[in-house]
Amino acid sequence: MSHASDNPVNLIFKEVIAIPKRENKADGPGPHTEFTVVIHLNQGMLVIRATIVESTRDYYEIIVRGEDDVKKVLEQFGQNYNLIANSLRIMNDVMVLLNPVSFDNLT
Repeated sequence: MSHASDNPVNLIFKEVIAIPKRENKADGPGPHTEFTVVIHLNQGMLVIRATIVESTRDYYEIIVRGEDDVKKVLEQFGQNYNLIANSLRIMNDVMVLLNPVSFDNLT
């Protein structure tokens, strides 16, 4: 978990979402922690940041670098940023992005 302020440059998505903790391939019991999920897209880099609503300084972050890798992620999720945000999980204090195909099979 990191600390920082939100950078609005190239902001393409922002929404408050409850992110479940994933345990043994299943979501742990709720209630889940609410996060403000922000997605930035900038020159071959995709940044997905989830900031804990109750503590605006604490956040998890996933960074995808390289135009080809960013393109693969966006294509896999059909350019659907809401699907990306809803596919996030916290596992062992690390935020992960579940494959939407795997995610469908587990819910």
